[in-house]
Amino acid sequence: MFSIKEKPVFRVFHISHSKTMIKDTVGAVDEILFCKTFSTSKIVGSFFSCIYKGKMRIHAILNEETDLFNEEIAECIKESMRKLNVEAGTIWLRTASSNLISYLEEEFVLAPDDEQFFYHSTEYIIPKDKFNKKFDHSCLDVKPYDETKIDQYLELLNDSMSFFFPPEDFIQGKADYLKEFQELKIKNAFEAFWKDDQLVGLY
Repeated sequence: MFSIKEKPVFRVFHISHSKTMIKDTVGAVDEILFCKTFSTSKIVGSFFSCIYKGKMRIHAILNEETDLFNEEIAECIKESMRKLNVEAGTIWLRTASSNLISYLEEEFVLAPDDEQFFYHSTEYIIPKDKFNKKFDHSCLDVKPYDETKIDQYLELLNDSMSFFFPPEDFIQGKADYLKEFQELKIKNAFEAFWKDDQLVGLY
């Protein structure tokens, strides 16, 4: 999981080699296919593919406009399709990623969804029985709730954790969150994750 400072706007696309789309089926995350990260000195991004509600679902997210990873992302999509032996699914992209969208339009049939979605975080889910508990968190400093850091907590939430439009303003609800976070601290259910003295996540 990583947060992006600006408020990204995602659009939903159906990806296919033909005009025929696979209809939605009832279900949940059945299998994780690929996870990959991309980075330069300025650019951070991720690729994630899975089977969701019975069909292939992909997220390809970059925090800045670039064409550096176009071929790699397209190949990850093709590999996901080959693994599942499917020719259709959904892909979630930032509207601002015009270079990537243009490139993918050359490789696939992209049918834009009519609705825009405003997701401000990326969350990866894995079934509990497949979690091997080998995640290396040694690069993070895990700290308990500290009331003096409340503004930093709420700024991070404002930047990365709203699923509504217009986005929820966590800072405006500071009084309520002071109370809520204090209750979580008492239950030993609040942790903050720091890297190089920068707040990067909350639990």
